[in-house]
Amino acid sequence: MLGRYGTEVLFGSLGDAHRASVDDPITGLLNRPGFLFQAANRLKAAHAAPKCSVLVLADIDGFRRVNTVIGHRAGDGVLKEASHRLTQVAGAQHLRGRVGDDEFAVLAVDLDDEARAAEFARRVHEALNFDFLGVTVRSSVGYARSPRDAHGVEALLLAAEGSLTRAKDHENETGRFAGPADRI
Repeated sequence: MLGRYGTEVLFGSLGDAHRASVDDPITGLLNRPGFLFQAANRLKAAHAAPKCSVLVLADIDGFRRVNTVIGHRAGDGVLKEASHRLTQVAGAQHLRGRVGDDEFAVLAVDLDDEARAAEFARRVHEALNFDFLGVTVRSSVGYARSPRDAHGVEALLLAAEGSLTRAKDHENETGRFAGPADRI
């Protein structure tokens, strides 16, 4: 009886430790290492298919100010609401993660074409523009497609980060939203 209890506690603790190593405690989404690991596996599995994948990076604009103005507890509420909205847009089939303080990533694989990838990225952007506790929350979003922009998860992440930087630097008619730059 004691041995069984000890085993259950030990394996339960190991499961808790594993979840803590790959999950974000505030949002319940994957953290950066967990997201990158699972994204690499999904991209490898999807590599043989003739379909398109997209990695979308979203950054909550002015998040430090949100924490300062309405407090860290409310800031955590903004992160939870963003997570909830990402889950609604992406559904269970697409990979979602919190990969930075105020940065989220979504990987969608097996999309029909690049137009669907751009539409998906646009829906993520729209979902992350909302009001919360009287504060207007806005986001900047960049995306990159596989295989057109990059093949591996690290290269795809770099391409999406480049798009995100352009979205932040050049607010224009697209409203802090940018896709990958066309290459010559």
